[in-house]
Amino acid sequence: MPTMTTVLPSLHFPSGIPGFPGRHQFLLEGLDPAGALFDLHSPQDPQFRLLLVPPGVFFPDYLPELDQASIELLGLVDGDEAQILVVLTTGASPSEATANLLAPIVVNVRTGAAAQVILSGSGLPIRAPIAR
Repeated sequence: MPTMTTVLPSLHFPSGIPGFPGRHQFLLEGLDPAGALFDLHSPQDPQFRLLLVPPGVFFPDYLPELDQASIELLGLVDGDEAQILVVLTTGASPSEATANLLAPIVVNVRTGAAAQVILSGSGLPIRAPIAR
């Protein structure tokens, strides 16, 4: 699995992000030197921002399987090209923060192609508490 330093800062979502039509270009910026927190935002719409984290930070056993359609959409040649990130939702306090394990952001670190992949039938939660 590539390290976050290999993820390109400019990402293209060929299919967009569900719920945010018309947005395909995004910027990914690290928010801490350890590479544990990222800001995904749209240069066209400064109001649009997602907080992302590599799932291993909070869920070390999380290993989603991508379907063939997602692999082809992203142009993934081998598994080492895929970087998985999960969307964090913050609450009123840190103990209320959750991660979306059902629909991770997958990035092809070679090309910058990205997609939010819905892992249908996986039984994974949309709001997994990160506080344990």
